[in-house]
Amino acid sequence: MYNPSIFWDKLSDFYEKQNREMTPVMKKTVENTAKYLKNEDRVLEVGCGNATMTCELAGKVKEIIATDISAGMLEIAKKKKEEKNIKNIRFIQTDTFSQRFKPESFDIVICFNVLLYITNREGFLKRIHELLKPGGLFISVTPCIGENKSPLKQSLRNITLLLYLFVRLRIFASKTLSKMSSLKISDLKREMVSSGFTLTEIENLGGWEYQYFISAGK
Repeated sequence: MYNPSIFWDKLSDFYEKQNREMTPVMKKTVENTAKYLKNEDRVLEVGCGNATMTCELAGKVKEIIATDISAGMLEIAKKKKEEKNIKNIRFIQTDTFSQRFKPESFDIVICFNVLLYITNREGFLKRIHELLKPGGLFISVTPCIGENKSPLKQSLRNITLLLYLFVRLRIFASKTLSKMSSLKISDLKREMVSSGFTLTEIENLGGWEYQYFISAGK
């Protein structure tokens, strides 16, 4: 049976080497997100990964509950928090549907580079909507690779990445990549609106992955 947490555990060290430093898209993600944050906000982050951006945003809010399904990612994230002496991030290995999270308990939910891997996005988005307080905000950045106008070039990128992961890391990732190859911004907009959100900002942050920043209010 396919287990995405095992994939991300195996990928965690490689991911950290590639994403430890802030890229231009990551910097723009933090900049766009920070303008919506307030000192009193309680924030839930879904899929925090190695927490590079989490640590950048922590000083803007009261508390961040940062979650991920990967123990490997969270181990790296916790070390980064300690290195930076950050006190207001709490890491939890869990998924968004955990009953420990009560409805209307967060001011902001953030989700960076996660939605493209979610099979039942509408169910996921409805859960996010449920967790937000009235007037709360959902902030996401999502590669919409389906916007790429050169499907052959995208297929070659996918094949190259698959071979690299298998040869260098012994990770078989076809199921993970297959979920992300066709996503378009129109899909996300439709699914968010049908889940009860009002779209407040949409921006293409650039790159070959067509990474879209979206803020959506409850």
